[in-house]
Amino acid sequence: MSIYDRSGENNGKINGAMQPPKIIGMKWDGIPDTLKSLGNWVGWRFEYRAELSKPWTKVPTDIHPSRLSDGAFRNAASNRADTWVEFDTAEDICRQIAGNEYELKGPGFCIGQSGIVGIDLDNCREADTGAIADWAVAIINDLNTYTEISPSGTGLRLLAFGELPKDAKGKTRYRTTYEGGVVEMYDHTSARFLTITGHHVGGTPSDVQDRPEQIASVHQRIFSVVESRLADNSPADRQPVKAEDELIVKLAAEYSGDKFRRLWAGDTSEYDGDHSRADLALCSILAFYTGNDPTRIDFLFRQSGLMRDKWERDDYREDFTIAKAVSGQTAFFDWDNYHKRQKTKERLQPPGVVGCEADEIPLEEPTFDYSEPSPAVREATRAKAKLEKGYFSLFELRERRKAAPPQWVIEDHLICGGLGFLLAESGTGKTFVAIDMACCVAHGEPFLGKFAVEPGAVVYVGQEGCEDFDLRCESWHKYHKLDPSPYFVSLPEDFDLTGVHDHARLMEQLDHFVATLAEGIPLQLVVFDTFFNMLQGEDENAPGPVGSVIVFQKRLQAKYGCAILNIDHPGHDNKTRPRGHSSKRPAANSFMLLEGKISDSLKVTITKQKNRKPIEPYQINFSKAVPCGIQDDLGRDLTYPVAGNVVATWAGKLAGLGDVAANVFKAVHARFGESGFRNKDFVTLCTAEDLCSDRHARRLLKSLSAYRFISKTKTGYIINPKANPAGATWDLHL
Repeated sequence: MSIYDRSGENNGKINGAMQPPKIIGMKWDGIPDTLKSLGNWVGWRFEYRAELSKPWTKVPTDIHPSRLSDGAFRNAASNRADTWVEFDTAEDICRQIAGNEYELKGPGFCIGQSGIVGIDLDNCREADTGAIADWAVAIINDLNTYTEISPSGTGLRLLAFGELPKDAKGKTRYRTTYEGGVVEMYDHTSARFLTITGHHVGGTPSDVQDRPEQIASVHQRIFSVVESRLADNSPADRQPVKAEDELIVKLAAEYSGDKFRRLWAGDTSEYDGDHSRADLALCSILAFYTGNDPTRIDFLFRQSGLMRDKWERDDYREDFTIAKAVSGQTAFFDWDNYHKRQKTKERLQPPGVVGCEADEIPLEEPTFDYSEPSPAVREATRAKAKLEKGYFSLFELRERRKAAPPQWVIEDHLICGGLGFLLAESGTGKTFVAIDMACCVAHGEPFLGKFAVEPGAVVYVGQEGCEDFDLRCESWHKYHKLDPSPYFVSLPEDFDLTGVHDHARLMEQLDHFVATLAEGIPLQLVVFDTFFNMLQGEDENAPGPVGSVIVFQKRLQAKYGCAILNIDHPGHDNKTRPRGHSSKRPAANSFMLLEGKISDSLKVTITKQKNRKPIEPYQINFSKAVPCGIQDDLGRDLTYPVAGNVVATWAGKLAGLGDVAANVFKAVHARFGESGFRNKDFVTLCTAEDLCSDRHARRLLKSLSAYRFISKTKTGYIINPKANPAGATWDLHL
């Protein structure tokens, strides 16, 4: 018998002591490139739970560097994209702090909204000899996709693109015993994470394959022989519920909050580790949403993190837990009212824009074509700081990442391969600014005549409320005296990017466009107008739909090496970031806020620029009444505004620094004029005229220099001649 006894009373112990199970080491080079390109990564660690038959359970761990600064681990959520990180970050952190038997063990992959199906085959492999059971070999041969050894060494894990089928009742089965082992199959409908080892099984593909038909066939073969253990009888007070299981879980997580999410994830800490009390609490919540339906309570419970062997005992499951939860529940969720509200929201949605003809967009079952990332993207992602042998601090990791200068698709606004948000209230004119950005990239023209761009192809998806989108683009071309670019295409249809089907449809259209591009012309930018429209009525405050869109956009970045620009509305309480779920914030590289009206001018503020200091705010003037070349019924030219030049007045910039700074600068301008002055002269003037303290004066000197009101010379400082009391226009790019 090995040191780690996997059976009996010593389960989970080493020589009788409570120690975590032994696991195999990591093979980072064996991890498929497809997984590396997705930002669905967490860490995992063992956690001891005495009430379980196997007390050491695997817990997803949040390994974002900013949340590890205090040295404490926090649980990640497999259904919350804001607790996930990119692969490079996961590798860096795991290499640095993994290894301690009570600490981080390695990386984990969250399959939610990724289009990937994870298949676990437990108790099918001899850890010492590597022999694999015949029933597992048959499944491996049928699926023919990437297969690796599980951390215990006694199981296997297969990963493939596809979707699990539903039974006649619209339900999906995830777990069962089979041929002396255990088979678990999970797809995007389940909030699960998979531990990853990189121990590739020889003879199987080295990357994740597209296997929707094979997955359906294997699932049908395995689960068709499972005898249902769900109770047929229902209480007399059972309430009919017209809702899918996925919707029940989604609303329970939204309305019942952290309590449900922790229980669903298997966290019993609120109940002092009492697993039975936690089981009852979760069943009581499910009873509220399912209308006291014991069949659905049982089915949903089996998908939760609380599922364990004890649940298979009929007396514990039916006679104790479910019966007690049902008997104590007298009030239920009002599904009729919920569906009425949803129908009202659908009626209030703006009318859709007529898009492509039906025969242009095939509606067959989606085919997944997630090819490897482009060489440029692979080089950029792998160029991030990599840990060598040894250990480095988080500070050193951050410094290494700062070392690489950004490559801009739009200088000072959006990095190549980045994800940005252009924020503005309705009626501001954000589409005109987005058109200018898109056309400048497609033509290789500087944005607003000031900011350099990386030329390339552009796809504009959506066009919120812009039936005259093409005419607006024509006005832009007339103003700039350019012919329309063959590298700019618009897709007026609003895609539902919360679902895998529309993921495949949009990917197919992008593939078709990219295939028509001349050699050497990359897809540089994809614009989504608006992010809200891509949710197609789903709650923008819920993590699931928002996370699905962001994960898909990350997949586009990985496949094409393009930047993503989302047009969105600012938050109600905080205008500097997008409204809706917080998962947008960590995913984005930049936020650009527009304020004002195009009839006057628009103020542009970069409120976020990841790893870089944002440029100072500026204003955009618009050239009004630019003809598009089309006339109305009365023979009048149709005209549209076009973004013109970038301006900022010295008075407006000075007002942003505050009244004290304004008074100090006016006094300095009056005293020294065009002549130079020293640091000492500046401080003496401020204190002599009682404008501010000497300490404050030194800070203002730095601020005025940083904002280019004054310039440093070899002998001191000199006032910028453009910043004068007459209020002349001050160019940001002197």
